[in-house]
Amino acid sequence: MTGPSSEVTSPISQTAQAESHTGSTAADTSLGSSTLPSYTVIDQETALGGAIYPFLEATGRAWRIVESSVKQPASYPNSHTFGMDRPTLRYVNGGKIEDIFVDGLTTEAFLEKTGLELNMNKGGFVLSKRLSRLMRPYFASGSFPEDEVTVKYMDDLSADQVKVWDGAGLISRAMLEHLVIPAGASPAKRAELLEELKDCKRVEFTLMSGLGQDKGHPAPVSGRERLREVARRRRDTVRPCR
Repeated sequence: MTGPSSEVTSPISQTAQAESHTGSTAADTSLGSSTLPSYTVIDQETALGGAIYPFLEATGRAWRIVESSVKQPASYPNSHTFGMDRPTLRYVNGGKIEDIFVDGLTTEAFLEKTGLELNMNKGGFVLSKRLSRLMRPYFASGSFPEDEVTVKYMDDLSADQVKVWDGAGLISRAMLEHLVIPAGASPAKRAELLEELKDCKRVEFTLMSGLGQDKGHPAPVSGRERLREVARRRRDTVRPCR
């Protein structure tokens, strides 16, 4: 896991997510004129194979993501923005501007509803990276009280060791089994995901907590005693790097 960051934090609960790598499934939507910018729209009707955007779905409101080029950004309001002339969230992802519209929610209202906090301590580039990590489709996710999730960090590494083990760690398989597979996943996809959660050798995850955002590719381990055993034998690889 990478270390916690103050750019995006979730003080209310700990949210763990296992992401979907579904490709570009939204249809390109043009404003109907060659003189106007074209853009891509993703919403709740977009085919994502059963994956969801957890923080957007948590609002209980309609939402849309409008993706346009940084060289030719989309103009607002338009027919996809619920009458809003400013996005709820905006960040840059590569050469694209990602504008998120949640029906009737300002940025402040969205942050209050989701428990997220934003700041610019490390600049807009890092903040955009943190947001792009969260605002993507996930096949398994969940929100838990802080006292139900234990996170231990490797705090005694040298600078060189941190570079080597960045993103490494262990995660209990019980934690994976507590993640919720969206109701929209097909029976075949649900069976596939459940099988992967039971037998996978490595996962990619994003963890939001009061300390910030952690992400990485830990190896799942079954049972607390097994986790402690591996921790004693391979102390340098079993806890996330801070």
